[in-house]
Amino acid sequence: MPQNAASSPKSPVPAAPVNIVTLKWGNRYGPEFANRLYRAIDRHLTRPFRFLCFTDDGSGLLPEIEPHPLPPLDLPERYARTTWLKLGLFADGLADMAGDCLFLDLDLLIVDGIDCFFDYEPGRRCI
Repeated sequence: MPQNAASSPKSPVPAAPVNIVTLKWGNRYGPEFANRLYRAIDRHLTRPFRFLCFTDDGSGLLPEIEPHPLPPLDLPERYARTTWLKLGLFADGLADMAGDCLFLDLDLLIVDGIDCFFDYEPGRRCI
């Protein structure tokens, strides 16, 4: 007799990974800052995640960190390598990101759970 689909146990569907995004350029912050941030995320986020680092130099990053080139942005030269680079992260299709994203500066210290950032207004852009 065929088993009724309604009564058969379903295996849980794994959640799509969320995106943790950071920027690293120049020499103010070395790869150890990105690596430290990755380790903190790994400790304090319970859901699957991608860790993307947009950078001009991916050397020294942990293998779990996805290095990507700095996003293209048409800015006057005096702003080309400043925090204005963050605007480039809003480009459609950037690094094949899909779903929720959380941008974090490299100099942040994470000391507790951060799942709440993804539970607040799911599916809505929050800045």
